[in-house]
Order: sequence, then structure tokens, then C-alpha cells
Amino acid sequence: MAYVQDMRKAGFKDASIEELVRAKDHGVTAQFVQEVRGLGPTVSTLDGFVRLRDHGVTSTYMKELVAQGFKNVSLEEAVRTKDHGVSADYIADMKQVGLKDLTLEQIVRLRDHGVTPGFVSHARARGYKPTDAEELIRLKNRGLL
Repeated sequence: MAYVQDMRKAGFKDASIEELVRAKDHGVTAQFVQEVRGLGPTVSTLDGFVRLRDHGVTSTYMKELVAQGFKNVSLEEAVRTKDHGVSADYIADMKQVGLKDLTLEQIVRLRDHGVTPGFVSHARARGYKPTDAEELIRLKNRGLL
């Protein structure tokens, strides 16, 4: 009953017992709900919180995205970013090599195509001056370096 009461206090007053059982089975707690709500993703349903948990999006992960400058990340962006292996370290490393104004979508695409900070540095050392994410992806995909 304590779990049900906590989740009701967290804003899920109309949630069915089945929804609450599913949320609990997937590790959604009132604390998780409160922490995530304070970090940006607009999640209004228990299913949304279950989806975050199922995809490994934790409040720590969300804090790391916020620390890298990504506030108000949507549920879809949070899940996609995590699913594609984008870490806060990857974002920080890409910023360190000069790619500071990337969107999460661009960062996911770079990661998916195997563009690493080392690749960016290597391209620059060879005289290439890629100006955007798509140019780096083209260089990587065509094996020009």
C-alpha cells in the first residue's frame, strides 16, 4: 500500500492497480518520478516512466545531459540518445574537439556513424575542416581518411 500511496502523491491519482503493478515491476518509484520531473523530460504517464526505465534512462543520465547543456529533453530524445549509446563523456569529448553547438539528433547521428573525437582530430590534422555533423559523417562513411 505504501507504494500505491507514494505514486498517488506523485500525481498518479487515477492510475489503475494494473498500471501501478506494471510500473513497480519495471522499477518506477515515486522518487524516480520526482527526480526525472525536475530534470526536463515531459512525462505525464506511468507508461512514459516505464519506458524511460526500460531503456536505461536514469535520473543520473538525465542530470548528465543537463550538465552538458541539454535541458528540456523530450521523452523520445532521452530514450533515443540512451539507446544509441550516447554518454555524457561522448558529448563532452565532442565539445572538447570543437563541436559545441550540436543538437542531440546530430550527436546521435555522429555516434551511429562511428565518428569519434579522435576521428575529428585526425580529419583536421589531414587538412579537412569539416563544418558540420553531416560533413563528418560523409567523411567517415566514404572512408576518406
